[in-house]
Parts: sequence; C-alpha cells; structure tokens
Amino acid sequence: MENNDEKKISYWAKFKEIWQNKRYRSLIILGLYIIFFIFVFMVLGSSNETTTLPPETQEEPKTALENYRDMTNYEFVLEITEQKDSNETNHSYNGKTDGEVTIINDTYYLKDNIIYEIVGEQIRILEATLVEINLFKLKPANLYELINLGELNYETKFADESMEKSYLVPLKDVIKNFKGEDIADPKTTIEIKYKEENNNITSIELDLSNYQKHYYENTDIYNVKITYNNIGNVETLKQDYQVLTSS
Repeated sequence: MENNDEKKISYWAKFKEIWQNKRYRSLIILGLYIIFFIFVFMVLGSSNETTTLPPETQEEPKTALENYRDMTNYEFVLEITEQKDSNETNHSYNGKTDGEVTIINDTYYLKDNIIYEIVGEQIRILEATLVEINLFKLKPANLYELINLGELNYETKFADESMEKSYLVPLKDVIKNFKGEDIADPKTTIEIKYKEENNNITSIELDLSNYQKHYYENTDIYNVKITYNNIGNVETLKQDYQVLTSS
C-alpha cells in the first residue's frame, strides 16, 4: 500500500500533468475566479445586512391640542360673561393675532405683555386694564399648558365627528399660572372645555368663576369664551408703530 508521502507525490504529479494542459488550466483558473467572486459577494451581502439602517420612522401626526398649542395666526371673538351681586354684564371683542402681535377691535394693540391704544399711526400704553383678567394668559400656548395640568371631566362625540372635551384644572395651578401666586387649595377647580373639529380646536370656554371669587367675593359668574376662525390666513399685522410717551 502507498504511504501518505507517496500519495502526495502522486496527487502532485497528476496536478502538474493537468496544469500543463491549457484547456484544463483555463478551467481551473476560471473556477478559482468563480469561487473568489462568490466569496466576495457573500462577504458584501453579510456586511450590508449588518449595516443597513432601519427605515425612517414616520412622524406622528399632531393632536388637536398640539395644533392648538402651535396656533399663532388666527382671528377670534372673545366673549366675557360676568355676574356680580346678581347683575350680569356681557362683553364681546373681535381680534386677530399674527405671531406675537394681537389687535382687538382695531383699537387695542397687544405685544410683549403690554396693551396699547392705537392712535392713528402711533400707539400709547393703555392706562386702565381692558378686562379684569390677563389677556396674554388666554393665548393658545398658555391655555394648552393649563389643560395639561387638568383631568379629563367628560368627552362628547357628535354626529358630524366633532367633539367636546372638558377638563377640570386645579384653581391653585390657574392662579400660579395667571398671577405667579401660591395658594393652599387642593380641591377647588375651574373647568376648561373646548370644541374640536377636523383635528383643530375651534372654540374654548373657561369657567373662571372660582378664580374671580378668590379675589372678589361678590362674583357669581365669570365665563370666558373664545371662538377661532380664519386660522393661518391672517394678513401680516403692522408692527412698526411709534410709541407715544406721556407729556
């Protein structure tokens, strides 16, 4: 029997004999190239599998409240119903907001937490308050924050697919937000409710009766309603008024 060394010599002799044949040599080289490229493709395929980035996650659509929070261009009607000592008064104001500027009744100019009166092409600081509450606290971004501090009271869906939601917000949080004051009243609440249509908030109501009672005991009712329209379509409001100074 042949030993291992003799087998190796025999295999090598056969290989040299085959290699000397041009046709066989070409086939061997072709086979080696095929094996090489198969190996390369396998390596590249494995690399792609490990380095392939996950598909981009689609951004979640905004909720109606988030759209409301980001709303900075709109027209509105502000209605305030107040009852003191059984005497009721109603006030209505028409306004429009563009960014940081709000104009009410074409007479009052609100910017940077200051209320001005428009006098021709100039403005002057309004000496008296326009209403008893801070109008700047009634902007969508701030009301959004208050709603998030409350608890859902009820939700009503209507046949036209609109809905109304009511939240109860602790009075202490409202006073902290409006006035920056701390009170120890964990139970009293105010109600904020809004109507939602086509993923937008079209109106919002605040029952601020308990808020006003905290400061004025003779208050029976203090309701605020804001109705929004022409959202996103308000023309750019004038901002280059000259401020009149007191003489």
